[in-house]
Amino acid sequence: MPLPRTPAAPVAWPAGYSAAACLTFDLDAEAAVLTADISSVYRMSPMSHQAYGPLAGVPRILALLARHDIRATFFVPGYSAHRYPAPSYGR
Repeated sequence: MPLPRTPAAPVAWPAGYSAAACLTFDLDAEAAVLTADISSVYRMSPMSHQAYGPLAGVPRILALLARHDIRATFFVPGYSAHRYPAPSYGR
């Protein structure tokens, strides 16, 4: 079936808005490193590096989002959610 030659109609934005954004965060923590090489569990440098996100990064991101009343989505592997349960993720 041939594609139509006319462009799509412009998007009608509500209440005078002219753009939208989607904020998403991937919080893999140690899951990404351990999936690639399970022996990384014995290496302090990558493990502490990957723990920064849930321990320091997420609370800072949540505070920033709350301060500006912005909603966002976090994608969290099951292992990371189990290792770092709420309140690290919720507000």
